[in-house]
Amino acid sequence: MFIGLLMMVALVRAANAPQELPGLVVEEAVTDSAAAKAGLKVGDRVLSYDGKPLPSPAALQAAEENTFSNQEVALRVRRGEETLTLTAPLGKLGIQVRPELPPWR
Repeated sequence: MFIGLLMMVALVRAANAPQELPGLVVEEAVTDSAAAKAGLKVGDRVLSYDGKPLPSPAALQAAEENTFSNQEVALRVRRGEETLTLTAPLGKLGIQVRPELPPWR
């Protein structure tokens, strides 16, 4: 019974812990691209494009192709321990990305 109670406490704590958004790690930014002009750097983790979460490279492509309302878009970016909001021109960013890899155990 005691072990079951401990497991329930651990599950509740995990469920209530803040969840980190998935993101896409920038592997390359084309020189003079929208991303480079916005200040994106290799190693940054792009969390959202114009408020849309980015769980996969396909989600980024869809966001780039289906956002029409603005001249500029907000990019939510995680750089080290900092979360930044960068502004980029609407359209293709000119970056090569990959999904965030889970930590090695």
